[in-house]
Amino acid sequence: MRKTILSGLATVAFCLALILGLAPQANAITDGTSNATFAWSAGSVTITLTALNTDPASVGQVLSGLSFTTTDGSVGTSLTGSSGQEITINSNGTFSLGGSVSTGWGFANLSGTNELCVICPAGVNSPAPTAQPEHLIIGGAGADNIYQSNNSITGNGAHNPFLVGTGAGVTFTIAGNFTADTRVSTFQFTYGTTFTNTPEPTSLLLLGAGLMGLGIWRMKKGQA
Repeated sequence: MRKTILSGLATVAFCLALILGLAPQANAITDGTSNATFAWSAGSVTITLTALNTDPASVGQVLSGLSFTTTDGSVGTSLTGSSGQEITINSNGTFSLGGSVSTGWGFANLSGTNELCVICPAGVNSPAPTAQPEHLIIGGAGADNIYQSNNSITGNGAHNPFLVGTGAGVTFTIAGNFTADTRVSTFQFTYGTTFTNTPEPTSLLLLGAGLMGLGIWRMKKGQA
């Protein structure tokens, strides 16, 4: 399973906001392949997951989980609701769209890390089977409006149906001791059908990127 960590301009903007004591205008994270937006409120957060990669070549490129920690140490207690649109991909790469369904994903707080997943580590109760699960989140079809011929995606009943990862995406509401000012501290998206471990700390990465962003901001301010 492939995993990624917060990086790039999003990191700089996020850390600069933290160092300056400002709240980010929008709380969104991405690894370039998937995107997550967070709508925080007192006692809950609604997360929307979308897939940015078009026409994935294998199920190893399909989103199966999100792990994250928060700046204030707040954690979730339960997944109170989820919804997404089903998509079934045929053996020839064509597809058919179904209705809105409950995702079958699971959630748990594991030692301070919030784990939202359909392929889950031990300790997370998910209705999905441990192998060959349905309802991974998939990106859009190719330019010809079909998916590549790969038996881990096309015509594979074990993985079909998937969840549509484009447009409105897939939403999850998690209850917890969150506030409207809660923000994501570290995160990892997970892909494929084997879960390995939880997020690695990114505090040094965050600090370095934040200091770089602060220097750029001060330089521009001095030139104004």
